[in-house]
Amino acid sequence: MKLRNALKPVLILFVVVNCLGIVFGVQLKVLGLDPDVFLLGNLLVAAITIFSFWMLYRGFQAKTTTGFLSSVYGSFIIKLAIALLVVEVL
Repeated sequence: MKLRNALKPVLILFVVVNCLGIVFGVQLKVLGLDPDVFLLGNLLVAAITIFSFWMLYRGFQAKTTTGFLSSVYGSFIIKLAIALLVVEVL
């Protein structure tokens, strides 16, 4: 499977959630949520997911077990570190 085809569901979900966030922005404000933070958070999660998926995809093509495990662990650690940084900053 090509990387572009594998990423289509992630990109479609990102677009749908962003459209819903824009359409229901007023309702989000009524609930006490900031639509801008919601959209930026969705963008961050989508970017982390795409980068992580790319690393895993590269790991699946590795010829050695070490290459595969490095990609899997690297993907996990990067997601964890970015999430930790975002929580600490906010």
